[in-house]
Amino acid sequence: MTRGPVGRRAALLSAGLVLAAVPVPGAVAAQGAAPVVKAAPGKRTGPAPKTVTLVTGDKVTVTDLGHGKETATVERPPGATGAVRTQTSDGDLTVVPDEALPYLRSGKLDRRLFDVSALIRQGLADTRATSLPLIVGYGKGTRVPAAAPAGTTRTRSLPSLRGAAVEAGKGRTFWRSFTRGDGVDKVWLDGRVKADMAESNAQIGTPVAWDAGLTGKGVTVAVLDSGADLTHPDLVDRISQSRSFVDGEEVADRDGHGTHVTSTVGGSGAASDGKEKGVAPDATLAVGKVLSDEGSGSESQIIAGMEWAARDVHARIVSMSLGSSDPSDGTDPMSQALDSLSQETGALFVVAAGNTGAPSSISSPGAADAALTVGAVDSADQPAYFTSAGPRAGDDALKPDLSAPGVDILAARSQLTDGSGYYTTMSGTSMATPHVAGAAALLAQEHPDWTGAQLKDALMSTSEQLGVSAYTVGAGRVSVPDAVQATVTATGSADLGFYRWPYPANKPVTRNLTYTNSADQPVHLTLSAQGAPDGVAILADSSLTVPAHGTATTTVTGDGSKAPVGTTSGQIVATDDTGAVRAHTVFGLVKEDERYTLTVHVKDRAGAPTAADLTVQQLAANADPEADHVGDSGTIELRLKPGTYALTSFLDVHGSHGADSLGLGFLSAPEVTLDHDSEVTLDGTKLREIKAAVPRRTETHQLLMEYDRAANGADLSGAVQVPLTYDSVFAAPTPRVTQGSFEYRTVWRLAKPQLEVKGIGEATVQTGGTLTSGRRRLPLVDVGDGPVPASARGKAVLAHLADGADPLALARAAQDAGAEALFVTDDAPGRLMDWWGNDDNTDRPLLIATVNQADAARLRASSTVDMTGTPDSPYVYDLSEGHTGAIRDHDLTYRPSPGQLAALHVSFHAARPTSGGEFRYSVTDTFPVGIGFQENIDLPAERTDYVSTGPGQLWTESVTIGMGTLEERGGLVRYQGGSRARLHWFQPVWHPWLGTGLGWGEQRTGDQIQLNTPGWGDSGPDHTGFGDVWGDSGMTQTTSVYQDGTLADSESGSTAFVWDAPADEHTYQVVTDTALDADHWQLTTRGHTEWTFRSARTPDDHPTTLPLINLSYGLDTDLAGTVPGGRRLPVTLGASYMAGATGTGTLGGGRLEVSYDEGTTWKAVALRGTGASWHGTLEVPSTATSVSLRASARDDKGGSVSEEIVRAVGVR
Repeated sequence: MTRGPVGRRAALLSAGLVLAAVPVPGAVAAQGAAPVVKAAPGKRTGPAPKTVTLVTGDKVTVTDLGHGKETATVERPPGATGAVRTQTSDGDLTVVPDEALPYLRSGKLDRRLFDVSALIRQGLADTRATSLPLIVGYGKGTRVPAAAPAGTTRTRSLPSLRGAAVEAGKGRTFWRSFTRGDGVDKVWLDGRVKADMAESNAQIGTPVAWDAGLTGKGVTVAVLDSGADLTHPDLVDRISQSRSFVDGEEVADRDGHGTHVTSTVGGSGAASDGKEKGVAPDATLAVGKVLSDEGSGSESQIIAGMEWAARDVHARIVSMSLGSSDPSDGTDPMSQALDSLSQETGALFVVAAGNTGAPSSISSPGAADAALTVGAVDSADQPAYFTSAGPRAGDDALKPDLSAPGVDILAARSQLTDGSGYYTTMSGTSMATPHVAGAAALLAQEHPDWTGAQLKDALMSTSEQLGVSAYTVGAGRVSVPDAVQATVTATGSADLGFYRWPYPANKPVTRNLTYTNSADQPVHLTLSAQGAPDGVAILADSSLTVPAHGTATTTVTGDGSKAPVGTTSGQIVATDDTGAVRAHTVFGLVKEDERYTLTVHVKDRAGAPTAADLTVQQLAANADPEADHVGDSGTIELRLKPGTYALTSFLDVHGSHGADSLGLGFLSAPEVTLDHDSEVTLDGTKLREIKAAVPRRTETHQLLMEYDRAANGADLSGAVQVPLTYDSVFAAPTPRVTQGSFEYRTVWRLAKPQLEVKGIGEATVQTGGTLTSGRRRLPLVDVGDGPVPASARGKAVLAHLADGADPLALARAAQDAGAEALFVTDDAPGRLMDWWGNDDNTDRPLLIATVNQADAARLRASSTVDMTGTPDSPYVYDLSEGHTGAIRDHDLTYRPSPGQLAALHVSFHAARPTSGGEFRYSVTDTFPVGIGFQENIDLPAERTDYVSTGPGQLWTESVTIGMGTLEERGGLVRYQGGSRARLHWFQPVWHPWLGTGLGWGEQRTGDQIQLNTPGWGDSGPDHTGFGDVWGDSGMTQTTSVYQDGTLADSESGSTAFVWDAPADEHTYQVVTDTALDADHWQLTTRGHTEWTFRSARTPDDHPTTLPLINLSYGLDTDLAGTVPGGRRLPVTLGASYMAGATGTGTLGGGRLEVSYDEGTTWKAVALRGTGASWHGTLEVPSTATSVSLRASARDDKGGSVSEEIVRAVGVR
């Protein structure tokens, strides 16, 4: 027995509710970029909604409305159960189905698998990717199977992870396999990856090593990056072996990053007569291409490259100028693989720290324990502003390890990239990394028997001390002379721990310090702790003697009580008897700032302790929400900084509709001041039911609970779209906030019940059955848990679905018996919701509905069922009510008066009967994300809608034909209370309408012009129409842009671009051509629109709306989009600019022509009017089958628009 939403569309728990945004390894990003040649931006994909299929099979669709507002919907797959929780943090939308929560809490699932915004950025939207790239891991002691998991195709084995990279089909097969326990222990997203250099050689002292004959000869260095230009003079005959891990691409570097870093490691400098040679010009170079020509790849490609470099190439040094876009705690797949390979092979992986410039932002795989993690300094040995700093996220470990020059580094330019010359400059920790890799190669030549760990310690302990925090620059800046000439080396770093508040409870952390003497004579060393407050680092020995060719060990102990709050670092400096520094060990510790315990108790409606998911938000700038789970004890202790906090929870409670009722309660403590150990109770006994009372009989189709808490630069905003499993909802009163703002809002969609059964409270129609219109009376057969008898033919069946029983089997039995209706009840709380259709996802030819236990008893007492079906409601209530500052302790029933509602007569046009979808989203300044899902509607249709009004309340509506093939999207509308209006959707004329409901429109930013011309707006005010021109939908669109008559760009779809427009004013022409299959669509079978405008450079810091002219038409048609033949019909033509357009002028010159033979001949229509609005008359012949229109308008600034629409309307 399962619970699922009607129409398999999920309820959403949205925008910061339950799951906090925990930083996790993300797409691996460039750790350096070339400032000399600016890369051309990627082309945008246009305004169409983006749909992503999650690993669970749920389809999430996000639509950007522009101006910071968007809508989000989730469609659940067949067999899915429960709600879906979503969160918005820093603009990223995360969507997590309930059934995934246990696997996330246990660490078996990568949270990135549910970051919808990031998945779209990584190119994994369904229109761009047919599968989901995953890395699957198998537990220790588990044999890695030869076959890929069900529903996946293996792309590569990853032995270092005891796993494999796979492509999972965008369905539910893999999810079922995973949740059955078919061997997979952990699932990560195989994230997309992006690429992150004679003066810098002098800075790190490389010439000294060269003069000593150390050039890296005999040492293999593998460079994992975007490949290399093997024909570049500096790399000719320098690459011993290469391999591409990017499917369909050779090693050749068309990105430029790989060539730059490879030449920094070991380029010959041939193109500069040796001046710009690399650090180790005679090292043996191996190039692994793990990043594509666009600078992107996947984590599994990088891991495969690491395995190749360490195992197959046997490289002693592996240089990796790349890293994840998010901080890592060192437990991600790339970091795990690096640690494993380092231990197995002894290779030294030299990895970029990252380029975010922020504390605790070390990226993966640089976060790995074994990695030599490299930060960047400038030519004056000052930290680069962009270099990522420690401590490591998650455990506050000491990172980075070392620094090197990374600002304005000159190195080889791939001749396969744009630009000129053999060299180019770049900046980033990417550029610092190959300096250290090259230095490691020189040191490895001097000490061919040293392991990677020994090389790491030597490079760190002989570096140039910079007097800067170790959490920024590591041990110091790499010094080649000191490294290769040193006879004494030491442990590279000593992490002296993390000290929790209150500090007396913490045990000191002691680390070993090992000193190695490679000289023929013993050396006496004096040890001292420098650079930190006295007593922070306590040495067990103030001096020691290291024997010749031997080691000596002592310890250092951290004392957090002597350190200030935050990070503290310094150096254990070892000097010889002459006072010369022979080696140094960087140390560091982190001292937690003040913390207190907040004990949270949660009670249900009966006052009993209960489990709950809890969100805690500190009301302070840059504070992220924290997600916690309260166990069955109903109590959790949280360790938090002093400050003011908001706590929220959504709690399953007993509902208000009988013994088997299920409710959802909102509990909040919106303002908790924490300056000592404290307690707070989220008390379910205080919950009050939330209801809407309206004059007409209704049932709930959708219900949204929204809240927002903002203060002191923090904003915790959430929304719960309640699954229909819940039959009642509640909220508890809250105290009025004194800081910032608090708002709670409920949004309803109510409609006439689809099924009304005489004598019972409600019957919930299920998907997979067939609901017919009108009244029916059927004999009733009560079968209980038993089989459905043959005597049920032509009757209604009442059945009990036992726990664990298969609903599909029950539906199949009722259908096979010839029953005409099936009513089902069960023992679980809440409405029974499921998918009851055929195995091929088609509907069964019988009505299926569920009832609660009380209504089942009423049916059981009757011998007949008297019911009335209404598949499409003749009316809808879209209601919204808010509570600001607090939820008051009073009746929470919303009773809108007629003067508080707008009454809308809505017509949905269609040239022929078809299915469609429609929904109206609530949007306010406080709640800018409209949450909901489209509801099925049979077209054509008419309906009366009653809509809430009030300050700040906006609505935006979306209507589709087919499965979203053609969408009309309206702008944000504010209705007036007590008003009446008529709305038309898909009423001809269909033609381009610019600017409404778009994430971006016709705009210019500096020298970049971006054009977005959706081709099928209707006659409704401000309706923009989008078509699926990439699918098998019978529609096409092509958009082109010309500059002074020369083609600049042409795209399939609604978008076109000019990336380098001249600064002075020029004339631009935009042309879009549309076509719809005549048999399928019947109207607007061909469209051609041309816009002309003039434009000069605009500011670089914000987009400027361009002065393209919109045309609008007014022609009264019926619901089928036709007009009567043999009549004189009024027609109107209008011209306007998009809102906010600049460079506008005075509009005029309206002209209109008409054709009754699909554009073969045209006749002018006499227009009257002034300004930008004209009217005329069409004389429609009785023999005509369609009306085609050709129109134009212009302004006095050189702008114009002309348009031709074939079969604009039909004639009846």
